[in-house]
Amino acid sequence: MRRKTLSTAVAVAVAFGGWTAVTATTAHPAERAAPGATCFLSEGPDNTFGVSGEGFRPGERVTVKNSQGTTVRTTRAITGGFFEVTGLPNDTYSAAGRRARATCPKFVSDEEAAIKCTVTKGPGTTYGVSGRGFPVAETVTLKNSSGTVLNTTQTIQDGFFEFTGVPNDTYTVTSKFAKVTCAKAAE
Repeated sequence: MRRKTLSTAVAVAVAFGGWTAVTATTAHPAERAAPGATCFLSEGPDNTFGVSGEGFRPGERVTVKNSQGTTVRTTRAITGGFFEVTGLPNDTYSAAGRRARATCPKFVSDEEAAIKCTVTKGPGTTYGVSGRGFPVAETVTLKNSSGTVLNTTQTIQDGFFEFTGVPNDTYTVTSKFAKVTCAKAAE
């Protein structure tokens, strides 16, 4: 069997300069076919983003698709199984080779990533507690100012959660890894 190798010039040309890695996450185990495959989204110049990762076989063809499933680029992994494509819009991407797959979540700024929570007036004398920023499908627990657990729910798209029919109070919403305090509504 004949093997192809990437020349050093090609490997150097693939690496991009001037980019700053802002966020990085490994793919969720259910979203990848082989352990060790990772995908990162980095903010680049002129409001563009780069997708890179590792864990693919050197020389392996890596197909990068956007959140609509459209192929945006195809490249080859280099030494260490590294791949990279640049000049893309901010989106969620998947990178797939023959034996590995990883997902690169959309870039979220620190401001957007913050967990937010508000207490708002509902019907009659009731209030609602809602917010966003937890991971999707995360179980969150509502506790009142005395620390009593009132309810639990699972977050939906954008990490949104909502509890209704509660009195006006200061609440804490917690998950396994995060918590947010929701200030009492002004009356």
